[in-house]
Amino acid sequence: MNTLGGIAVAAVVTLWAHAVDADETGKPRLAIADTVAVTATRVPSDRMRVPAAMTVLGYSDLRLGRASTSLDESLTRVPGLFSQNRYNFAQDVRVSIRGFGARAAFGVRGIQMWMDGIPLTLADGQSQPDAIDPAAMERMEILRGPISALYGNASGGVIRIMTESGASAPGAALRSTVGENGLTKTLLKAGGQSARTDYFAHLSRLQSDGYRDHSAAESWTWYGKLMRVLSDVSDLTLTVNAVASPELQDPGGLTWEQMAEDRSQASPTNLRFDTGEKVVDVRVGAVYRRDTEPARQLEAAAYYDQRDFESAIPFTFIDLDRRVVGGRVQYGRDATFAGKAQHVVVGLESQIQSDDRLNHDNIDGTRGNELLLSQDELALAGGAFVQDEVSLATSWALTLGARYDAVYFQIDDRLLANGDDSGDKVFDQLTGRAGISYAVREDMQIYGNIAQSFETPTTTELVNQPGGGGGINPDIAPQRAINYEVGSKLALPRIVLDAAIFYIQLEDELVAFRDSTDRVFYRNAGRSRRAGAELGAALALVRDIKLSAAYSYLDARFEEYDKDGVDLDGKRVPGLPRHTLFGEIMYSAGTTAYAAIDCVVVSEFMADDENTVRNPRSVVSNLRAGASVDAAGLQFSPFAGVQNLFNEEYQHNVRTNAQGARYFEPAPARNVYGGVEVGYRWR
Repeated sequence: MNTLGGIAVAAVVTLWAHAVDADETGKPRLAIADTVAVTATRVPSDRMRVPAAMTVLGYSDLRLGRASTSLDESLTRVPGLFSQNRYNFAQDVRVSIRGFGARAAFGVRGIQMWMDGIPLTLADGQSQPDAIDPAAMERMEILRGPISALYGNASGGVIRIMTESGASAPGAALRSTVGENGLTKTLLKAGGQSARTDYFAHLSRLQSDGYRDHSAAESWTWYGKLMRVLSDVSDLTLTVNAVASPELQDPGGLTWEQMAEDRSQASPTNLRFDTGEKVVDVRVGAVYRRDTEPARQLEAAAYYDQRDFESAIPFTFIDLDRRVVGGRVQYGRDATFAGKAQHVVVGLESQIQSDDRLNHDNIDGTRGNELLLSQDELALAGGAFVQDEVSLATSWALTLGARYDAVYFQIDDRLLANGDDSGDKVFDQLTGRAGISYAVREDMQIYGNIAQSFETPTTTELVNQPGGGGGINPDIAPQRAINYEVGSKLALPRIVLDAAIFYIQLEDELVAFRDSTDRVFYRNAGRSRRAGAELGAALALVRDIKLSAAYSYLDARFEEYDKDGVDLDGKRVPGLPRHTLFGEIMYSAGTTAYAAIDCVVVSEFMADDENTVRNPRSVVSNLRAGASVDAAGLQFSPFAGVQNLFNEEYQHNVRTNAQGARYFEPAPARNVYGGVEVGYRWR
């Protein structure tokens, strides 16, 4: 099927899930056509009026009946988003939006991630989601598609997370979850509100033996938030987020033959070198907001992050000490120009990322005495942006935006015995955005937009090619993209429909490959393109029963890519399925009981640039259910779930372009979890 044919079929048969929200007590309710205000656009906006594809996930999507062990448990319901790596805690969840982020060997690349107004994305474009506890999330907003004009480097999409706040009645809760493969998770949280203060604290511990050999994990997460109302028009929010992971084992990838022999085994190479990591990360932030009439908003933020990281990979031990300091300020106000009402926002952002990196040799799992690498790495990022939202007429609105970014990299080589590999490099880019929307009626909108993005290599991706020594690869360039999109949104009392089709042209796409030691390197692939569609619906069938579904179509191909003398023009970009489908039926009897069953279908996709290895199609179903009972101030909430209900053999992660054909990380067989949350509120 050609690209246009695929988009046409997608436009006819696809559905998209809309959020099941929560009421003011934090308990679930079925919300179909509520007005949803979003902030991922940098200013509070009605989701229906935003000229871009956007998904909002609420309490029921994110937490209701979930095991809450991985960020991606609820992301399968988001069209255009594909996630992998749920069960390898050493590698972090991998998230891609319209293909951006698919190349990541670990963590999140190419997507801006924020939590409570503080960016988790670093100056070099990488995000570390390991400090996010899904059990603390209250809401998530996902902007699908390039938007560097607002967020700068690595903005192929945006994920903004809002955590839980203190309830009006102070309270505390204890939640315990147990499951197969040695899973235990315990959390304690407390919070409340006074006349001018909102406070919340959350502490959790996750432990798992893992489905595969050498995949055990232990992690502690702490989150604290204090919001103080300073005046009738201003407030200050302070946050502290910390994660301590003393053990995160990495079982590695398997060949197809090894999976056929034993899906639960670890890679012999990973066993030999005892691969895994240890992490301690502490982040503090402050966000000041001031909102005065007539419609003037000021927001300023500052944050500091300290990360100590140890990792064992084949042949190498890595010690990384990271320090990050950043801040931003933005100002917005309503104005009138040429008789047109407008809302203008301007902003400045900066971040300093300093890494102290030491690499030693790994001798069969033991740190050797030989120092392989010793260097200081610096990344400085600065950006300035402006956005103007213009009301052209009663039903028409125009959004224009522009941003300039500069990212400076410097490496100071301290190991001079093999030569001085010190160096520096600057990447800068001007990006723009233009969108227009038309309200056919109050509950229906059509829109179109053109948006750009650019993405620098991260500090680890800048490294020279195999055999090139240390320092900065002089041949690597940033990835640049332009996105063309049209879509529509419909919100009726019992049904929500959304649709988007897009075409993305990329220059110098960053592509991962591995050497004989399975170490990851990066190169530019020339030109590539992506075409796709995302459409969907949420339907209230009868009282208390809701149907949600999501389908995405993505055709991603290289247009100009010469790989070591081999012409790969027309080959599919690896790691990206052409079709993904999600469907869910949920029953919710007010606040007393709920049950949901879902199914996720992922079509086959390529594992290598040459398109010689395919990951098969998978069909995976999950079940979750629970109840809530109040008695004498106590809230008793048992829950249970079954993951991989029909025991599908599939891979939760595919390592693209893996050395030695070790592409596949098998997912667990059918497994059960359950638990209970007990809370108390002081009336």
